[in-house]
Amino acid sequence: KIVNELGIEDLVDLRDRVPYREAIELASSADIGLVLAGIGPKTRSGWLPSKVFEYFGVRTPILALALPGELTELVDQYEAGWTISEDNPSTLLEILKQAYHSKKAHGRTTLPCSGVEAFEASRLFQRLVEYVTNNKI
Repeated sequence: KIVNELGIEDLVDLRDRVPYREAIELASSADIGLVLAGIGPKTRSGWLPSKVFEYFGVRTPILALALPGELTELVDQYEAGWTISEDNPSTLLEILKQAYHSKKAHGRTTLPCSGVEAFEASRLFQRLVEYVTNNKI
């Protein structure tokens, strides 16, 4: 609905569920990864969808519509995208314009995404091995 209201149908690709490998390919080629965690009064607090880490892995900037919490903290901490915590279409439009101009100037939407490599599987496995070794588990 909001995509139509903003007149950006030609800039947004909405899809139903797809197989995992296809989802990763789509995420890696996306300009923005959308995470709809909810901002309404019935929103469950503390929800952190796994696709956030997939977006980190492929360095796709995240647009998270979420109440303040773990999700918004991660996106902000790692400079991995934008967060919107209230129903404000003009804020969304400004973010999409910023992303559009970034893509136009650089060929891709760019953000620092600093430190997200800490979530790569090889790094996480290495930390697990170190923990097990150091704690003699």
